[in-house]
Amino acid sequence: MAHSLSPALWRAAYDSLGLRGWTYDALDLDEPGLTKLMGHREGWAGLSVTMPLKHHAARLVDKHVGRTAGVVNTVVYTKDGTVGHNTDVDGVAAGLRLVRPDGLGRVAVLGAGGSAAAAVLAATSLHADAITVVARNAGPAGDLRERTGGVAAFQPWTHVADAVAEADVVVNATPKGAADDFAAGWAGAPLVEVLYDPWPTPLAAAATAGGHAVAGGLFVLVHQALRQIELLTGKTADADTLLAAGEAALALR
Repeated sequence: MAHSLSPALWRAAYDSLGLRGWTYDALDLDEPGLTKLMGHREGWAGLSVTMPLKHHAARLVDKHVGRTAGVVNTVVYTKDGTVGHNTDVDGVAAGLRLVRPDGLGRVAVLGAGGSAAAAVLAATSLHADAITVVARNAGPAGDLRERTGGVAAFQPWTHVADAVAEADVVVNATPKGAADDFAAGWAGAPLVEVLYDPWPTPLAAAATAGGHAVAGGLFVLVHQALRQIELLTGKTADADTLLAAGEAALALR
């Protein structure tokens, strides 16, 4: 979790909300470690979970709230057990609303992992006209399609240029560098980019050069964190405060 900006965002939220005595600690865990940690709840409000443990967290919680697609990034401890949420959906949805405020139209999602699942769920919640998942491997894409209710079509990566040319908005949910070659020849479209370091990504640069709106990875991260903070503290943090904290932390890297 050393790569994550979440500690900087949460500590800024605690300061701004006057939550004295609250702490947010970054822990590097494997699956057995997360299983053990979730058994010790005293003094904890809950957990935020990063990859690659989000699928494991989904298997451990007692209850899921909302559509998680088998991916849990937020665990809330309650008197009745552990409750899992996927606030990555909230983050991507905020990005989609930013770049396409008047309706999504057709959405192309690049990738087939946990962030892509959040993108499909977000696009579904905002009533996209059509959703296409573009991925290199049909197996993970088929699994994603099943976990998200079969709402998305699939295109292999060899057809990525055609898929995004037909889209009204693109969500890049691929790992760092995975879409760079494609970006070099891309004319751009409204873009939600889940990556934030380094910034801008080649896709974000292409979209900006084409005069299109871009929601960057830090924006997405902040807006998923806002929902996490609300779930775990009962208070609403300010997006600008968290954005400033994230930018300051990135500037130190």
